[in-house]
Amino acid sequence: MSLINIDFTYILKLNAIFNLKTNNFSKIESKSMSKKFSDIYDQSLQNPEKFWQEASNDIFWFKKPTKILNKSNPPFYKWFEDGITNTCYNALDIHIDQGRGKKTALIYDSPITGNKSQFTYEELKSKVSKFAGALKDQGAVKGDRVIIYMPMIPEAVIAMLACARIGAIHSVVFGGFASNELASRIGARKLIFWSFLSRPPPMEFLWLTRLIPRHHWVLVSRQFSLLLGANAPAVTALAAHAT
Repeated sequence: MSLINIDFTYILKLNAIFNLKTNNFSKIESKSMSKKFSDIYDQSLQNPEKFWQEASNDIFWFKKPTKILNKSNPPFYKWFEDGITNTCYNALDIHIDQGRGKKTALIYDSPITGNKSQFTYEELKSKVSKFAGALKDQGAVKGDRVIIYMPMIPEAVIAMLACARIGAIHSVVFGGFASNELASRIGARKLIFWSFLSRPPPMEFLWLTRLIPRHHWVLVSRQFSLLLGANAPAVTALAAHAT
């Protein structure tokens, strides 16, 4: 049997050289990224209209804006006021139109419940369109304010995209506030969508139903059925002025 001599000193030296080069490269790359960020940030301050006009080319527009910034009434500025787009269309439909409908759009992995699920762009669009139909069945229209009082579950994302689809303004409310503080934040809204991971519902919700009329509330269950408007039709994305 022959013995094989291995120079471990040489191997360790190679490993040290490799790590040194990798660390130096990472530092150089980090500095480069920091400089790029600083340059981009400076451009946004020096010429904001040109900067955001170039940035706007990265999304889809039903009608491309010709007016980038209207600053005639400061501090009430308006961006892209003659442009027409839809954020839900940009988030879902455009990917399907470009042949990526079967690709994964949303991954849900809850460390609390252990539930895991994935949605393709096509699946997510289907659920969002139905939710948007439920919104319209409840009387929500473009410009209305909709509250989302839900935990971090897929239905919360679906509700947000559905609001954007019909042009409604959504507001996500943190569930940790006390009932009075919650009521002051959500009392003037058209609809409130809620769901809980626990049963029974937390005490804050029971107090809220006393402070805010019940007809404003819509339950979203974990099976994605709405107690109100469950058979609502699907809704296509509405063009919304980007102001």
